[in-house]
Amino acid sequence: MSFTRPLEGTPMPSTRPFNAKESGGRAARHTVAAGLAVLAVLSLAGSATAHNLGTTVTLLSLGQRTFEMRLECDLDALALGAGLGADDAELANALAAMEPLELRAAIDGLGELFARRVRLLAGDTRVAFEVDFPDRAAGDTLGAVPPTFLGLTARLRGALPAEYDTLRIRLSRAFPAAELTVVSAAGTVVLEELVPRGEDSSEFTAGGAAVQIPAAGADVGVDSAWIFVIGTLALAAVLWVRRRRQPRR
Repeated sequence: MSFTRPLEGTPMPSTRPFNAKESGGRAARHTVAAGLAVLAVLSLAGSATAHNLGTTVTLLSLGQRTFEMRLECDLDALALGAGLGADDAELANALAAMEPLELRAAIDGLGELFARRVRLLAGDTRVAFEVDFPDRAAGDTLGAVPPTFLGLTARLRGALPAEYDTLRIRLSRAFPAAELTVVSAAGTVVLEELVPRGEDSSEFTAGGAAVQIPAAGADVGVDSAWIFVIGTLALAAVLWVRRRRQPRR
């Protein structure tokens, strides 16, 4: 369902998507600031009644001249600026109880957060997009476990530049690491990688493969673990040999 600020005197919000170019001084700016803090700690939330999103699952679908990016996030918590481990049922009920204008302000702030903190770059040029949150309109929030009002999906859509060499994605450090999948217009997977928190993805083209190696550091945890194990075994072997060579008293 797409949301935007309602016209004066209109009791319910309209359905025009939030436009990334329209992020002005809105009443929900304090909600955006609080939401950034929530994004930074989402990966730590592990209670039975809270969504545990340790990574930002990101799917970018490329058309001939358009794109659609879907990010999996705890939208209720972000919209309300909720704290660590907040109860999902309470968040959903709080949003459901809001007056239309209050709900519109919270969702505008949420749209502004994504408009500012997520970037699709063509070279060094930022590509404009619109933001909406489609899960509720699609009925995916009904009976969801854990419960949710807005759902988990942020959808970013826009037009690709007429001319560009390569594309890349940049998420703010407010987001956890991104599990990124890029799919071309032909339906082929262009790129799959884990993008470390605060770093750019590898560069890619709409119709071809990635044009540089995956982002550095994606497997640093695994590599470091193996290096530690191998180093420990090597040191143990050296000590064993030295001990064997020592003359017995």
